[in-house]
Amino acid sequence: MIDSLETWVSNCLEQDGLTWIKTMAQFLDRLETTPVDVVLVAEEAGWGVIPTFPLRRTFCDRLGNLTRHLGAIAKLT
Repeated sequence: MIDSLETWVSNCLEQDGLTWIKTMAQFLDRLETTPVDVVLVAEEAGWGVIPTFPLRRTFCDRLGNLTRHLGAIAKLT
């Protein structure tokens, strides 16, 4: 179980856009190839007021993008 993706994304906020894309791709690749079931907890950070601070907007964009990619590869059992 990975609880929470919010913390992981926060720890990667200092990465530039290209590095973040590579980090996210590696994470998704490892999830797809792991032989065990993994449970992920992802908060819905972008459902409220649009943040006025650029770093907070980056966080919401990255978490939302990661969550969309995870939904695309998720296998429901």
